[in-house]
Amino acid sequence: MNLCVSGDRIPVIFEIEADPAIVCSTNDDNRRPFAQIDELSYYREAEVLFMLGSIFLLNEISLEQSSRDVTISIIRMTLCSDHDSDLKQLHDYMKNEYRSEKTDLFSLGDVMYRMEKFNLSEKYYLRRLKELPSNNRSLGELYQRLGMVANAKGNYDTSLDWYQKSLEILVSTHPSDHVEIGSTHNSIANAHRNRGDHVRALESYNQAVLLFKQAHDENNPSMAMFYNNIGMIYDQEKKYFKALDFNEKSLAIQEKNLPVDHPDLGSSYNNIGGIH
Repeated sequence: MNLCVSGDRIPVIFEIEADPAIVCSTNDDNRRPFAQIDELSYYREAEVLFMLGSIFLLNEISLEQSSRDVTISIIRMTLCSDHDSDLKQLHDYMKNEYRSEKTDLFSLGDVMYRMEKFNLSEKYYLRRLKELPSNNRSLGELYQRLGMVANAKGNYDTSLDWYQKSLEILVSTHPSDHVEIGSTHNSIANAHRNRGDHVRALESYNQAVLLFKQAHDENNPSMAMFYNNIGMIYDQEKKYFKALDFNEKSLAIQEKNLPVDHPDLGSSYNNIGGIH
C-alpha cells in the first residue's frame, strides 16, 4: 500500500461492509445500489461507486501501524438500507426536519449554513434579499437568517442589528404569540450570550419561553432548545442547581419528541453530566 503522509495528517482507510441482498432490493424506496467500476476508472484502480444518499452505520474507528511505521486510521462501516430497523426512525426524523420543497437562494443559503459554510450562506441570503420587494412578508425570516450567519461568524453587533430588523417586521405582520417572534427572541438572546451579556440574554430567552407557552404546550420541541440555552447561562454563572434544573427540563421534552438515537439527546446527557 502506498501512503502519502504530510505534516501531522493521518492517512484514513474506510472499510465498508456492503451486502447486495440488503441494499439492492427490488423495492425502489429501499434501494441503495453500489457497483465496482474498475474498468471505468481513469486510474484503473479498484473502485466502488455508491449511490448518492447512501447511509452508513459507523462500527469502529481504530489506529493501526503500517509496514512503514505510519499510523493509519481505520474506519469500519456498514452500508444500510433506508428501512434498517435501528436507523429508520432517525432517518425519517432528519429527512422531515431538513426537507425543503423549494430550490431557491433561500433554501441554498439554509443548506450552506448547516454545512457551516457561512460566507456562501450569507452570499445566497443577500442575493435573495435584493430580489424581494420592501413589503415582502418573508423579509423577517430572511433578516433572521442573516443574523444567524453574522452570529456564527462572531459579528455579534451586526447579528443583533439583523435580528432587530426581523423582530420589527414580524411584530407588525404576525400575532404577538407567533412562533417566529419567539424564535427571534431566542436568536437575540444567543447573540447577547455570545457577547457576554447574560442579563439581556436571560431576558430574551424568558421572552421566547413566554411566547411559546402562549402558542404551544410545554412539550413543544423548541421549548427544549430554550431551556437548554437558559441552562447554559446558569452553568457559565456557576449557578449549577438552576443549570441542572433547566437542562433536565430540556431533556424531558427531547425524550418525548426525538428518536432515541438523535444526536441532540447525546448532547443533553453530556451537558447534565458536565454539571454533575
